[in-house]
Parts: sequence; structure tokens; C-alpha cells
Amino acid sequence: MDMLPNYENAVIPIEKLTGYSLNYNHPKNRGKALAFELALGFNLANYRELITQVQEKLPLFKSVARGTNKFGHLYQVILTIDGVNNKQAEVLTAWIIEYGQKIPSLTSIYVTDKKGIKL
Repeated sequence: MDMLPNYENAVIPIEKLTGYSLNYNHPKNRGKALAFELALGFNLANYRELITQVQEKLPLFKSVARGTNKFGHLYQVILTIDGVNNKQAEVLTAWIIEYGQKIPSLTSIYVTDKKGIKL
């Protein structure tokens, strides 16, 4: 299986979650925050559990190369995440490995199945 290159050192900037994907007050992203809350029970109070799961599950799911942009090589990994509300949902994670670097950094994260599935 194709894993995210150097996944064991992947960087997940906290502000990607607290300032964007889980933040109801972000002007463009209320929908992402609502989807995380409804599907998996994640919010600003428990974002660390989401980070832990992404880190632990990265080697278990296939990485798909998505080309390059002016900053680096792009990858996508869709993970099955276990929610704190006893549901599961697929979560798309997008990554970049900047030119001249070897460590992937999270650029986006969102729930693809907004309702989640009861465990």
C-alpha cells in the first residue's frame, strides 16, 4: 500500500483545527466545524483526540499523490475516524511536502460523510 511519505513525522498544525476546521466562528468554515461536531463529536474542546487519531491512522490508509503546485508535492489520505460520540466517518486529509523538504504538513481536513455511522 502507498503510505504518505515520511508519515511518522507528519506535522499537523494546531491552528488548522482550532482556527479553521473546528472553529464555528471562522467566516468561511462553519460547515466544516458543524460536520465534525455532528458526525464525530469533535470540536475545539477535544481537537487533540482528532490529531492523535490522524497520526495513528496515517499508516493504515492509502495515500494518493495529487500532483504539485508552486509550493510542493500534494497528497490526499482518506481516513476512517472514530468519533467521541461512538460514530465513525471518513475524513479527508490533504498534505503538502514542500520542495526541498521531506516532512508532510497538513493543509486541509474535513469530514466527507456528514452524518457518521453508529458503531
